[in-house]
Amino acid sequence: MPTTPHLRIPQVARPDGPTVVVPAPVRVASVPSGHVYVRPFSPEVGGGPQRLPDPDPSGGPRAAGAVWWPPVMLDPAWAADADFDAFHVHFGFDACSPAQLAELVDVLRRRGKPLVYTVHDLRNPTTRRPGSTTPSWTSWCPRPTP
Repeated sequence: MPTTPHLRIPQVARPDGPTVVVPAPVRVASVPSGHVYVRPFSPEVGGGPQRLPDPDPSGGPRAAGAVWWPPVMLDPAWAADADFDAFHVHFGFDACSPAQLAELVDVLRRRGKPLVYTVHDLRNPTTRRPGSTTPSWTSWCPRPTP
C-alpha cells in the first residue's frame, strides 16, 4: 500500500488472514506541548494525535513538562532531526529572531511537514512595545510555496 512521505501507516501481517493496515497516531510537535492551553487538544483516553513532550531547555534527558521556555522545538536543528508528522505553534515564538523562524519554516518545507499556527493574539499582551512581535509572527507566511 503506498504511503505519503510524511505519514506513517504500519502494516501488520496476520498469520491467519490478510494484512491489516493499522493507522498510526499522528505525532504532533506542539510549541509548547505541556502548556495548559495546548493540553486540551490531545484526548485523555482513546485515540487521537500523539503530542511530543517539550524537550528540556537545559539539554537534559528528561521531558520539560511545565518547563518549556525557551522552546527547543523552535530550533531549526531540532526540527530537522525530530520524528513528527505535523508542527503546531501555539505561542513561544517570541523567543526567536525572525531569521531563526524563517529558517524553521524552510526546514519544515524541505521535510514536507505541515505547519499549523494558532492565532489568538496578533499583539503579544506581555510586551509593552506595540508591534514588537510583528516581525516574528509574519515569519510563518512571508513567502508563497514554490
